[in-house]
Amino acid sequence: MLHTGRRFGITAECCLLNASLRAILERHTNWKTLAMLSIIDKAKDTAAVAARLYKNVSDLAGFLEHFYGPENASRVAHLLKEHCRLTLDLFAEIDEVSSPKVKDIRYRWQENAESICRFLHELNPFLDCDELLAVLSEHLSLIEACALYRIQENYEKQTMMFDLLAIQAQDIADILTDALKDQFIEFTLDPAAGSRDLAALN
Repeated sequence: MLHTGRRFGITAECCLLNASLRAILERHTNWKTLAMLSIIDKAKDTAAVAARLYKNVSDLAGFLEHFYGPENASRVAHLLKEHCRLTLDLFAEIDEVSSPKVKDIRYRWQENAESICRFLHELNPFLDCDELLAVLSEHLSLIEACALYRIQENYEKQTMMFDLLAIQAQDIADILTDALKDQFIEFTLDPAAGSRDLAALN
């Protein structure tokens, strides 16, 4: 389910909200794929790249804090850091793709994805939990395929996976934008409420 082509309305606030989320999630995908390359190629920058990936989690949590407060943002950050840790573990073990350890990582990754979706739905009932979970499950398949193509030196297909992951990051941003728009519709419909400085969140 890639490139859903969602529509959010024509308000400047909503467009800026979507642009901010897309930027954060596209950076997340970029740093995750760079971490994959570093781990599989046993590069010296692995620790630095992984640290930058975790910083992106803080960026997304900081964005959500503006809507849901520090405690809920901290919970989101905890779940996303676990998501990143499991993904990095998968990269480290990808050459033994059929091993019990990799199967366990996949199982825990899926459990974590379900926890992320449930918690975000608790924060925002307008979020379609099943839709988001389907996208996150597909994300695992894509990122694993990308890593496998890397170790197989199939760089053409690896690059195709990079493109699909970039589009998928936009899809996730669009799903979140739809939910935020529906939950906080007064941002755009109530002139007396003013508008938030969403540019500061990017």
